[in-house]
This record gives sequence, C-alpha cells and structure tokens, in this order.
Amino acid sequence: MTRKFICLNCEEETDAELKHDEGLDRQVFFCQQCGAKHVAVMESRAPGGPLEMQFRLVED
Repeated sequence: MTRKFICLNCEEETDAELKHDEGLDRQVFFCQQCGAKHVAVMESRAPGGPLEMQFRLVED
C-alpha cells in the first residue's frame, strides 16, 4: 500500500511504500523525488486512533 510522506531531505511530498529493512530492523521508505532513505524511529497509536510514525533521514 502506497502512502504520502514529506521528504526530510528535499521537503517534497512523495508517494512511498514502507518496506522492512533487515539490517536496521525498522520500516523504511525512499523518496521518489531525490532518493533519500528514511527510517522509522517511533511508532505510536492512541486507543482507537490511527498509527502514527516518525521518521528520520538516513545518512549513508
């Protein structure tokens, strides 16, 4: 399932599919505009609410 995210590198809105990165053991996505890799650093869900995820930019 594709979702919309704001890239932390180029600040453009991008459609991305979350994937599991085995090495990081986290969810990641790549910006379709600039290719920057983002990794989930926190997931939270209020009772009955949607899942909220925070990402950080991965510097390789």
